[in-house]
Amino acid sequence: MKNCLNIFYLKMLVFNYKPFSGTNSFLFKIAKVIFQKISTDIF
Repeated sequence: MKNCLNIFYLKMLVFNYKPFSGTNSFLFKIAKVIFQKISTDIF
């Protein structure tokens, strides 16, 4: 489960370099926060 979310984060990171609308940027920030919390749980 966590590995899937890590892959999701990496995909969001790649897509973040492309032109994004305000909504997508907001979703990316949420995904980033979730990933940081998961990383804290792992380490």
